[in-house]
Amino acid sequence: TPLQALVLLNDPQFVEAARVLAERTIKEGGSTTRERLAYAFRLSTSRRASKEELSILHAEFNDRIDEFKSNPGAAKSYLAGGGAHKANPALDPAELAAYAAVCSLILNLDESISKS
Repeated sequence: TPLQALVLLNDPQFVEAARVLAERTIKEGGSTTRERLAYAFRLSTSRRASKEELSILHAEFNDRIDEFKSNPGAAKSYLAGGGAHKANPALDPAELAAYAAVCSLILNLDESISKS
């Protein structure tokens, strides 16, 4: 529902979950963006992303990284979205924010929310 989507995209717990998933993705997901996005998708949905899904996620990541690199303040603001776990200062804020935005999208998928 629209209300559910609003909560999943904006609630501090979900923002924090996306940020922590993004950190894990950067640290453990491989060395390329595609490997990392595939890793985050698999952790969240328990299945491998199709080529089409991965292409969509990659395009979204590219849009977000461009946005956050051109506006570092927006990246820092996005990462300060709440929760007890603060963003890892050792990671590039623009990159972390871009991954967090895509992880938020992944966590908002129906198959991430409910397993059937």
